[in-house]
Amino acid sequence: MALTSGVSKGDKIMWVMHLSYGERIKRARTQKGFSQQKLAEMMNVARSTISMWENETNIPDAVMLTRLAEILEVSADYLLGLVDNPIARLRGEVRLKSGKEQVVIPILGRVSAGKGVPAEDDVIGETLVDSDEYVHFALVVEGHSMHPRLMNGDVVYVRKQPLARNGQMAIVRINGSDGVIKYFFKRDDGVVLKSENPESKPQFIPAMKWDQECAVIGVVVSYKRNMPDSEN
Repeated sequence: MALTSGVSKGDKIMWVMHLSYGERIKRARTQKGFSQQKLAEMMNVARSTISMWENETNIPDAVMLTRLAEILEVSADYLLGLVDNPIARLRGEVRLKSGKEQVVIPILGRVSAGKGVPAEDDVIGETLVDSDEYVHFALVVEGHSMHPRLMNGDVVYVRKQPLARNGQMAIVRINGSDGVIKYFFKRDDGVVLKSENPESKPQFIPAMKWDQECAVIGVVVSYKRNMPDSEN
């Protein structure tokens, strides 16, 4: 649980409890009398997804957050820690309902925006996307080489395909298994992978090495900003 803060009122101190987003989800769920399994079934996700949200090893995206708020009958602003009243909303909150058919896609193992870690791993969660977006999986960004375009913890949505155009942000497998997110540039003598962060130098991969050890996994079609709890 996050630290409490003291608020003076006369000669008394009123202590306000700041709950993190995982604690707020768990509290709202238990107050509704739902088990993790029950909530998972209502959300059409795996029970482990609910557990990861409550343990704060993963965060719900905007669509999932809206569904959580509706099912748990609290406001999205409450789950985000913006208000302390479970049914209060900040002025101007928008409910996200696209009206389009949606499909569930997996959130796979983390992709590096720096050192490079396995691009595909066990499923660590699930999320919903509109079916016409042609998105096949999501990945969580680690590192800062794509800063400020992408931040550590952001979620990128990937269309799986073996080719990328020059200048596209792509998920690239390097060294046979490691995966990074970079801007892709194909040349006659090889491939150049560029970062957003000017402090990260471009990486050149000779054509022979590219053909033997590397490949485009997919291209990034959208991303969502990570919203960490401000008290952590």
